[in-house]
This record gives sequence, C-alpha cells and structure tokens, in this order.
Amino acid sequence: MEKLQKENEEAKQNITNLLQENEQLRSMVEPLNVRLSSMNEILSIQERELVKFQSKFTKGDSSQGDSLLTKWRENVIALLAQLKSQEITREKEGRNERAQVRLAYFSNFVWFKIFQTSVICKPKQMRIRIQLQTGLKKIKANINLSYWMNKFEQTS
Repeated sequence: MEKLQKENEEAKQNITNLLQENEQLRSMVEPLNVRLSSMNEILSIQERELVKFQSKFTKGDSSQGDSLLTKWRENVIALLAQLKSQEITREKEGRNERAQVRLAYFSNFVWFKIFQTSVICKPKQMRIRIQLQTGLKKIKANINLSYWMNKFEQTS
C-alpha cells in the first residue's frame, strides 16, 4: 500500500513538474513567434504600401514622404502588437483552463487509487492485526504458564 501511495505521489509530482516545464517553454517561445510573425506581416504590408506611396510621390518632396511613412510604420507596429497580445491572452487562458481540468482529473485519479488501495489492503491489515493479537495472547499465555511452572518447581 505504501509503495502504491509513493508511486502515485511520484507520478503526481512528475505530472505537475512536466506541466510547469511545458508552460515555461511555451511562455518563452510565444513572444519569439509573435515577434517573428508580426515582423513578417509588417514587412509585407510596408512593401505593398511603399510601392503605392512611391508611385504617388516620385516627383514630390521625399522628406515629407519619409516622415509620413515612419509615422505609419509606428502605428502599424503598435496595432499588430496589440492584436497579438490579445490573441496570446486568449490562448493562455484556454491553456490554463485545460491545465486546471487535467490537474483536477489527476487529483481525483490519485485519490481514487489511494481509496482503492486502502480498500484492498484493509482486509489484509485486519487479518494481520488479528494474527498479531492472537500471537501476543499465545505468547502471554506461554509466559504466564512458564512463570507458574517455575514457581511451582521452586516450591516443590
């Protein structure tokens, strides 16, 4: 019974450690993926818009065009970062809910196994206890008998 409880506890701890490690790795990868995809999106949008912009202002003042382009890029980056942040938040909440469900399932599973183990081991424990009590009574009876036999031999 103790062995099963120990194995169950080790399995539970192992699952908890793996879930934490998984969450840490995902949290490290997420920002990198977000940055990469955001930059790719930004570059593709900028290239399209730059071609359009350059075709309009090829004869005009280029410094005005550069400042407008810089402001536009800053706004695009801010909006894309905001969208990705919202997406990550939703995904993280979903993962947290799934992790809580898994943790509840494994917790119930461990308690069920402990209960199952205790039900299986109870009759064995009762038999062992009865055997020990019976053995102790026999030993006491033998000690008591030998005490009286010694006493009887001393008096005779």
